[in-house]
Formats: sequence, C-alpha cells, structure tokens
Amino acid sequence: MEVCLCVYCLVNRYERRVYEYRVRTETGAESGAGTSANAFIILCARDGGHSSELRLENGQPSLKAGHKDTFTVTCEGGRHFSPLEAVVVRHDNSGHSPGWKLNEVGVGLVGGANSG
Repeated sequence: MEVCLCVYCLVNRYERRVYEYRVRTETGAESGAGTSANAFIILCARDGGHSSELRLENGQPSLKAGHKDTFTVTCEGGRHFSPLEAVVVRHDNSGHSPGWKLNEVGVGLVGGANSG
C-alpha cells in the first residue's frame, strides 16, 4: 500500500494542480545498512526552483537493508519540478539504528497535472 502526501496550491481561483512523483530507493544489503530514521527528499529543478522537504513514507516498514522501496510524493504548491537537476535525500537520525546506506534513488513524474 502506498501513501500519497498531498499538498495542494491554489493556481487560480477555480483550480488546484497536483503533480505526483514516484521515488524509488535501494538500500545497501550489508548488515546495518537499513535505518530506523525518518527519510526526506527535496526535488531540485533545472531552473533553480525546489520543493519543500517531503517525507518518504509508504505505510509499511521501509528502508531496510537490501530492500527496494517505492514512495509517492506530491510537490508543495503544485509546482512542476521537471526536468529535475538534482535531489537531496536526508534522514533525521532518529530511532535506535539511524545509520543508512542509500545505494540508489530514482525519481519520475507519475503523470500530468491533476486538478482538484
């Protein structure tokens, strides 16, 4: 089950646009590579704009050693961050085992703008 973080921005008086991104992570397989910490991502567009910090959560145990996880996030303000220039991934050092070995991260636009 995926959890979608939905934050809407009023584009004009009559519609809101929502852009969803699919984030895929791969955590290292060695002992201790997983994390108990909360993880976050910031999307950085080529034009210099960036999202707010978005929490990576999907309603199930995630970011364990050797796992590939998928998250759906929605950019704050309904802004479109494509093409992406970079992403910033961090964790908050919380929990009993906060260390994390992130091997790979991928981000893609799920679809066009949805109006709500």
